[in-house]
Amino acid sequence: MVRSSALTVASLVALAACGDPLIVLGDAPGRMRIVAGVGDSIGTRIDTLATRTRLTEPVAVAFDESQAVLFAADRGAVVQSGGSTRRMARLVSVRSNGRLTLVFSGASCPAACPQAVHSIVVATGGAVLLTDGVAHRVYRLDAGASLPAAIAGDGTAGDAPDGTLAANARVRAPSGIAVGDGGRIYFAEQGGHRIRVIEPDGRLRTVAGTGSPGAAGDGGPAAAAQLNSPAGIAVGGDVLYIADRLNHRIRAVSLTTGLITTLAGQGAAGFGGDGGPATEARFDRPESVALSTDQLTVFIADYGNHRIRAINLSSGIVQSSAGTGSVSWSGAGRPAGQTSLELPSGVAAGLGFLFIADTGHSVVWRMVVRL
Repeated sequence: MVRSSALTVASLVALAACGDPLIVLGDAPGRMRIVAGVGDSIGTRIDTLATRTRLTEPVAVAFDESQAVLFAADRGAVVQSGGSTRRMARLVSVRSNGRLTLVFSGASCPAACPQAVHSIVVATGGAVLLTDGVAHRVYRLDAGASLPAAIAGDGTAGDAPDGTLAANARVRAPSGIAVGDGGRIYFAEQGGHRIRVIEPDGRLRTVAGTGSPGAAGDGGPAAAAQLNSPAGIAVGGDVLYIADRLNHRIRAVSLTTGLITTLAGQGAAGFGGDGGPATEARFDRPESVALSTDQLTVFIADYGNHRIRAINLSSGIVQSSAGTGSVSWSGAGRPAGQTSLELPSGVAAGLGFLFIADTGHSVVWRMVVRL
């Protein structure tokens, strides 16, 4: 589902005049800027300025176009508490003036709060939806609320049948999350090798995957096909895009016909195919996907190749958009093709920009892709 933006060209100019790091007037396409974190420097310090805040493992990003607000989930530091090990998961927001707000932190959150956020998305009304594969829950954080509330999963891994109320269901390591028409919430069960949807009545339904890992099923019903540890997902129009992580493919499900196909990837881990058909290219554990606002481009966090790849949906051609393939820190302010990434986990697009959670370098990047 594409949400209309409340920002006009005039308001973009006004934002740029403030010198904000999210939207900077005159930036060349492909120029990389750090918008959160201190380059190649791990930490837990929160600052009012996003670029002075130290992140540990930023894993997911989501952009609210209507408010020009970026959300970033940080997996956080590992701490020992009461004889158990727990991560200090954090969610931060960055506004157009570059100011950062700590939305919530595991340091002050009850045990039922997220421990290791995998993916986030902004829903209608400004609510942030989160998945946590360690807590086996899907959460909703309403605008203005201080703590998220679980909307799926009871905290124990399990395989709830279709028709179960999501709030009472057991799910298995939820990963990607997306919002569709009618308020439907789609999420990937990485441990269950399925894509589920929370219907408007609050009940679960399987969209894709049999629950058994594999790669079979292209051309047939998605619910009868196999996935292998699906990660990030995105919805555009009537198509659901899936980062089929351990199949090293991007799959596409028609939400109208229910049929599944392979959009990109040969199925074997590797790197190659830039400039050619996406179906002949190689990926290495694609972690997340995002659609451009015009729904003409699919961006992929190609985790194992340390790159961001982009598929032109009109031509079917794939290209690398960012990353060199090397993980050595190369600094900021460079063209995307000369900027190294390390294990990029999250991507989000909006208003002609691409935001990248560079997990290994502990920063969130912003790149102009179209203005």
